[in-house]
Amino acid sequence: MPRQTVRGWVESKLKPLLPRTWKLVPYQRNLDEVDQTTVMLRLQRVTKLPEAPGGAYLAEWTMTVIHPGQDVIRGQKMLDQQLFELLDAILGLRATGLNIDWSDAQSVVFGERNEAFDITIRTILEKQ
Repeated sequence: MPRQTVRGWVESKLKPLLPRTWKLVPYQRNLDEVDQTTVMLRLQRVTKLPEAPGGAYLAEWTMTVIHPGQDVIRGQKMLDQQLFELLDAILGLRATGLNIDWSDAQSVVFGERNEAFDITIRTILEKQ
C-alpha cells in the first residue's frame, strides 16, 4: 500500500465499523460543537519494525470517539456500551488478515466538555 494513501486506507477499514449515526473526521482538529458521536483520527507515531529488516513500519493512530452531549453520566454510559462493540469489531478486522489492531483505550475529555475515549490503533505497513 503506498504511504500517501495510508490515512485513506485506515479510514476505509474503520468507517464501516461505526454506527451509521456516527461521523468520521479523518484528521484531528478542534470542533466548535459536537452534535453527533464523532470519531477523529490522528497519526501519532511511525516506527521501523526491527523484526522486519527488509522494511516495514508500525503506524500508531489515536482514534478519538466523542460523545455529543455535555451530560457526563449519559456520555459515559453511552460510550461504555458502544466502546466494547467497536473494539470487538476492530479485532474482527485483525481476524480477517488485515494488519490493523488496537492496543488500548483511555477515557478522556474532549474540548473540556465532552466525554470521549482515545483508542490506540496500530497498523503495519510494508515499505514501498
